[in-house]
Amino acid sequence: MVLNLSLSGMPYCGCDLGGFWGDPSYDLVCRYYEMAVLFPLYRNHRIKNGKDNEPFRMPPIYTEMIRRAITLRYQFLPYLRELANEAHTSGHPIIRPLVYDFPEDREALYIDDEYMAGHNVVVARQMDGRPGRDFYLPHGTWKEYASGREMAGRRWYWSDDNIPIFIRV
Repeated sequence: MVLNLSLSGMPYCGCDLGGFWGDPSYDLVCRYYEMAVLFPLYRNHRIKNGKDNEPFRMPPIYTEMIRRAITLRYQFLPYLRELANEAHTSGHPIIRPLVYDFPEDREALYIDDEYMAGHNVVVARQMDGRPGRDFYLPHGTWKEYASGREMAGRRWYWSDDNIPIFIRV
């Protein structure tokens, strides 16, 4: 939804962290916080009478996972501000599918569980609860944000990081 809204000319968008309907598990709420870490809108919101899923009401292990995600987001706020200005002046979306910046890359065309924040950052959070994932990096040289490890593009990799983020070098 966020990628579609962004491509449709609504660059300042997001999703309800944890989902709006139903009673998501604490684990799912945490994965939402991690997945959406660089979305322009980053908020917990739900239907009236839904289960409380505010971080301060969760068991400490989940509160800490969300705290780590929010702390990571704060590190990227200056970059997100630059992207908001770019969206305003040029119309480029803040959050975009990989194929937006790499239209010649057939592999990127089919990837819908990773996103780019601007031209230089890829986020590839695992959303199904498994302890890691395969992810794809498009053309170029990329640096894993957490470790600083450089990686060549146009390849698939594996990560067990909770919030795999890659910066274009």
